[in-house]
Amino acid sequence: MLSTHYLLSMNDATLTDTKNYDEADKILKSILYDNHHTTVTRPARLKDGILKLSATKRRRFLKKFKKKAAQYSYTDFIPASGSGTRLLQDLVQFAHNYDPSEQSVSTYINSHGCYNLNDFFKHLKRLPFYPLVQDEIKETLLNAVDINHGRLDMVKFLLTTDKLNLTSLPVALIPLHRTDNEAATAFDQHVSLHDALASTFTASNLTFTVPQKRNQLFQEQLESKAAQFPDLDIQTTIQDPASDVYCLNENNELAIDQTGDRVMQPSGHGSLLSNLNDVESEIIHISSVNNVPQRVNMKAYVKHKKIMTGYLIYVVNQVHKYLAKLENGELTKMERRKLGKFLKRYFHLDFKVALKQSTEGTLSTIYHLLNAPIRVAAVAPMKDNTGDVAFWATNSRNIETLQIINKNQIDSSDEYQKAALESASHYSFASMFLYTNDYKGNDFDLADYSEPGACTITERSIEGQQVKFIEQDGLWNAKMKDHLTIFIEADDSVFNPINDLTDLLPKGKSRRRNRLRK
Repeated sequence: MLSTHYLLSMNDATLTDTKNYDEADKILKSILYDNHHTTVTRPARLKDGILKLSATKRRRFLKKFKKKAAQYSYTDFIPASGSGTRLLQDLVQFAHNYDPSEQSVSTYINSHGCYNLNDFFKHLKRLPFYPLVQDEIKETLLNAVDINHGRLDMVKFLLTTDKLNLTSLPVALIPLHRTDNEAATAFDQHVSLHDALASTFTASNLTFTVPQKRNQLFQEQLESKAAQFPDLDIQTTIQDPASDVYCLNENNELAIDQTGDRVMQPSGHGSLLSNLNDVESEIIHISSVNNVPQRVNMKAYVKHKKIMTGYLIYVVNQVHKYLAKLENGELTKMERRKLGKFLKRYFHLDFKVALKQSTEGTLSTIYHLLNAPIRVAAVAPMKDNTGDVAFWATNSRNIETLQIINKNQIDSSDEYQKAALESASHYSFASMFLYTNDYKGNDFDLADYSEPGACTITERSIEGQQVKFIEQDGLWNAKMKDHLTIFIEADDSVFNPINDLTDLLPKGKSRRRNRLRK
């Protein structure tokens, strides 16, 4: 990937270093002209890359978990460096752009197409953080000139005042759920989920990746949880601040914030590969910070984790058995036949004919394919234009393998690629289980199984300003390009994303997107 540490505006008069200008020019051209696309072969589907476990198999792998989990160390790894930018985007833009003296709130919503705001205002009392600020909200609305001014003042209060200050919080510390009439953050929920499994393993820990500038906030939360859960090992790992990147505005110039400072963003969770590489546990569960179940679904989610871990343990043991035999040249004709069936059943890879011939090249190819980190990733049927999609694509050895591709990586101007994206059937919501040791017990260097140059252009609203920046490709995208991957369709009960304002509402409340009457 291009160095983004010096992403500078060509119009910045304070810069005198020619090397900085040259680097800026190169990166600006990369944003505007370089090809950041990944070519996919076809979507992964049920029976073609995606497995659906029967009730019998679910019981089998749950039993495997209960029998074998105590032999392994385990980490819940939660990328939590991100802010609530996407979640709060409509509120932030409303606070910056809405003028109650010129139009009503309804007119603003219609003209900007931000219908999430309608649900937000309509069901305000149902939002998880409402009990924390209900007195202040009532006072703000009561003292306002009219309802339009009141709603603007209320949003500004939620976003910026010390009482809640949503824009200053990482998404992990924003109240996302309400349990027993109390607000619960994603941090709270992930701790509860980890607590349900931690004692099962020989050793376990819960690790949150955090930005350096917000580490103190997390440390305060850790101190609180240490008293509540004294037996848990909860840690933070700092996302390297040197990976932060400068942003460009809509004029392709350096974006400047209200204080005159350059706008910077973390370069995506792909930059967390080194943090993941430092995890010493044998089994690692990676989960999106904002995919956390309500308490009513906690039991189902814990069961999901047990089944997926049991599945991973079984597959790892089989792969390691075959790797040892491949290295020692001990595969019999019967074992080659079984290996072919195993590759087809679990990885949808067809080496049956090649294994019959059993050439040195074929066995070497299979050995290197299997001698890699293994991940079992949960996927769900597509419901909307979701970001990370399950596809077949070629790996670094030009072998067609299962991969998670972000929709922004696909060239929609290419008819075949566009058709592949539009016909995709499943997406990943970032619940995956990794085994990162080889069959001899040595740690893999995860950088050896990634595509280091992969990046994408991300557009985002920051403090009401539209910006774009180069972002490293995602941790579970190109950073795991050469992982041995299994996709398993998960139940709806384990899919609980909090992506926008309406996701904060209890299930069954309005998700209306219709235009409002003025």
